[in-house]
Amino acid sequence: MPKFSDYDIIRALGRGAFGTTFLVNEIATGKECVWKKMAITNDEDRRMAQSEVDMLQHVRGEFLVSFLGSFENQHEFFILTEYCDQGDLRKYMNSLKENGQQISEDKVWDILTQMVQALHSLHEMDIIHRDLKPENVFLTGPLQVKLGDFGLARIAYSTQYGYTHVGGTQIYFAPELLDDEDDDSGSGSDEDPNNLNYKPLNLVVQTKETDIFAVGEICYELITLKHPFASKKGKITNKRIKKCIPKSLPSHISESQRQVIMLMLNKDPIRRPTTGQLLTHPEINIFII
Repeated sequence: MPKFSDYDIIRALGRGAFGTTFLVNEIATGKECVWKKMAITNDEDRRMAQSEVDMLQHVRGEFLVSFLGSFENQHEFFILTEYCDQGDLRKYMNSLKENGQQISEDKVWDILTQMVQALHSLHEMDIIHRDLKPENVFLTGPLQVKLGDFGLARIAYSTQYGYTHVGGTQIYFAPELLDDEDDDSGSGSDEDPNNLNYKPLNLVVQTKETDIFAVGEICYELITLKHPFASKKGKITNKRIKKCIPKSLPSHISESQRQVIMLMLNKDPIRRPTTGQLLTHPEINIFII
């Protein structure tokens, strides 16, 4: 059982709605890993932390961030996970933008294939990630994908109805999860990609199809370095996600890749491909390890 004194903190990595992450060093082995620290002020906090641990113990796979352990110390709960030393897709896209570069089509296929394989392993267990975004697609080595942050992941006890308590990052929501009137809140801006939005139970459902839509958004953004539903001024509103069709992808992207991405971005969830269907696509199948 790990404990607080087993680790030295190297630096803070980030802060989210449910905790703060740190890069830490395991003193006995010198191994680097990630701490997620969550305050425990009541039984509900402890229940939520344990729920995330239960999910992490359940989700294991080549393209998923590995769970290493957990412990509680002085009203704080710590979750230990694998450290992905190349950052995440947001960092990668920012680097492309800063250097005036664009990603090659083969690299898009490769990253897409790994994301779909990761998501397929979750969906096969009837688990919905519910918070897919570039910040949660981690990288190790030369563009090796590890899907992480399962704090909002839930088991869809009925795959038909999905999960009815909506959570996640609103600008990566599928259109069926959004109301036009929510635009007045200001949460539609790309200035706040970590904004979490919750709707009352039973209004809408999150399903495997909503995860697929988010993968489509990520792939489009990976190619263009712009969110598919951003206006010229960078504003991303619920209305744009619900009504607008993304601009055409650059000319160096093949028709085959364009079709796959636009299928994932279909406004009708029934028309979006499943992870299983995507993995049988000839271009994706080539990149399966």
